[in-house]
Amino acid sequence: MINILYFTIAIFMFVDLLYLLQLEDYHLFKCLKNIKLKTNIILEVALLLIGIVGYFMHIRFDNQTNDIIFISIIVLLNIYKIHEICIKNNECKVMFKITKRIKRTLFVIITIYILTQTMLYLLNLHFNYFIFNVYLLAVFVVSVLISYPIEKLIYVYYLKKSIKKLSTCKNLKIIAITGSCGKTSTKNILFEMLSTKYNVLKSPASFNTPMGISRTILEHLKPYHEFLILEFGAKRKGEIKYLCKKFKPQYGILTSIDKQHMESFGNIENVLKAKMELQQNLLLPGFMVFNCDNNLVCDVSTEYKNDCACVTTSTDFDLKSCCGIFDGAVRRFYGLSNMMVGDFGSEFTIVDKGKMLEAKLSCKLLGRHNISNILCAYAMAKHFNVDDDMISFALKNMDYVPHRLEKREMGNKIILDNSYNSNPASFLCSLEVLAMFENRRKIVVTPGVVEQGKGAYDENYRIGKAMSDVADEVVIVNEVNQNAIMAGLMDCGFEVDKIKKVKTFSEVDFNVYCNGEVVLIENDLPDNYK
Repeated sequence: MINILYFTIAIFMFVDLLYLLQLEDYHLFKCLKNIKLKTNIILEVALLLIGIVGYFMHIRFDNQTNDIIFISIIVLLNIYKIHEICIKNNECKVMFKITKRIKRTLFVIITIYILTQTMLYLLNLHFNYFIFNVYLLAVFVVSVLISYPIEKLIYVYYLKKSIKKLSTCKNLKIIAITGSCGKTSTKNILFEMLSTKYNVLKSPASFNTPMGISRTILEHLKPYHEFLILEFGAKRKGEIKYLCKKFKPQYGILTSIDKQHMESFGNIENVLKAKMELQQNLLLPGFMVFNCDNNLVCDVSTEYKNDCACVTTSTDFDLKSCCGIFDGAVRRFYGLSNMMVGDFGSEFTIVDKGKMLEAKLSCKLLGRHNISNILCAYAMAKHFNVDDDMISFALKNMDYVPHRLEKREMGNKIILDNSYNSNPASFLCSLEVLAMFENRRKIVVTPGVVEQGKGAYDENYRIGKAMSDVADEVVIVNEVNQNAIMAGLMDCGFEVDKIKKVKTFSEVDFNVYCNGEVVLIENDLPDNYK
C-alpha cells in the first residue's frame, strides 16, 4: 500500500518537474536552477530534515512504529506539496503540453523509478522513503540525461525531414523576421498584406526555434504556397546564423535591438551581433527591411550592401544615408506624414521618398511602435508589388494581436492586454499608449521586466519612474522586481497608498475597476517564476 501511495506522489512530482523542464526549453541546467523559483523552500527544508532524522532513527533503532510515524509525516507533507503544485499550475498562462517528447521522457522516468524501487526492495533498503524528494530529483536528472541523446536523434531526424521538404519548394520565397520585440506583430501584419495577392503561410503563435519552424513546415506547408513567413528567435549568439543556414531565407526584417534575454546574452553588444546574423546570412537576392526608429537597427543598416528599405516614424530622419543607389544596391526609404495616434487606433500617410508617392492608411492597432511594425511590413509588401488599396483593406480588417496591446472593453472599463513577455522598450511604448486615454483613471498591473541580467534593478527602477508620470494606481505582481519598481515610483513622489502588492495575477480583483478605468496588464511573468 505504501509503495502505491509513494508511486502516486512520484508521478505528480515528476509531471511538475517535466512542466518546468518544458518551460525552460528542455534545458536541464536551467530547469534545476529555476526549481527554487517555484518551490516552497521552507517545505523542502522540512522534508529533507525530517527525512534525514527518520533515516538515522531507522538505522539506530530499527523500530517499525518510528518508521511509520516519519513516513506518514513525509507522505502528508508531500500531499500538501502536490496541492500547492495543482493550485500553481491552474494559474499558469502557458499550460503543460503532453507532447510526444514529454511522453517519452516520462516513460524513461517511470522505468528507472520502478527498477530502482525493485532493487531497493530486494536489498531491503528504505532510505528512499525518508529522503524521498532527493531520490525523486535524482531519478529525474538521470532520466533526462539518458533521454537527451534519444531526443537529439529525433531532433535531427525532423530537422532534416523539414529541410528536405523545403528543398522541394523551388519557387517558395522565405521571409525571416527577427528583433528583440515586434516579431510576431510584424509577421501577422505582413501576412495580412501579402495574403491579398499571394498564397502565404506564416509560422503559428511564436514558433521561432528550429523545432517550431520544422513543425510549421512539416504540418502546414503546401505545394501551392508562394511565401513562408518565419520568426527567428535567439537567446545567444549563433542561433540566428544557425536558423539561416538550415532554412535559407532570402528576405529579412529587423524590427528592433534592445535589452531582451540579457541573462543569456550578457550585454547589448551580444544582442546586436546576434540580430545582425540575419542580414549577414541571407541568400541572394537578400532584400532587407530595417526599422530605423531603433537607433541600433539604424546603425547596422548602413553596413548592409544589398537592396534594402529603411522605415521610420520620425520626421527628422537623415534621408541621405537611407535612400538612393549605393554601390549598385537600391536603398529605399519609407516615412510618415499626417500621423494621428490615439485610443481609437492610428491614421497616417506613408511616404515613399524614393518615388515621391503617398499611401493613406488606418488601423485599430494601438501605439506608435505598431506603426513601426506596419511600416516594416509595408516596405516588404511593396517589394513584392502589393497595391496600396489591398494593403489598406488588409489593415482596416486586421484585429488586435492577442496579448500584444490587445484592447478589450469589459463593461465600462478598458483592458489593455500586453501580457506577452516584454522588454524595457516595449514597456515604455505601452505606457505611451496608456497615456492616450484621457479623462480616465489609469491602472498598471505588472511584475516589471525579467531576464535583464545584472541590469534588472536599474531597468525596473526606470520603469517605476516612467509609470509615475502616467498611472493613477500601480499593482506590483510578485516580489522579483518589487523593490526596484517601488524605488522608482517613490523617488518620483508617487503616493504609497496608490501602490498595491500581490503575489500572483490571480490575486488581482479586476472587478474593483468599474468606473471607466483603463487597466494595462504589462508583461505577465513567465510560468517558471513563482
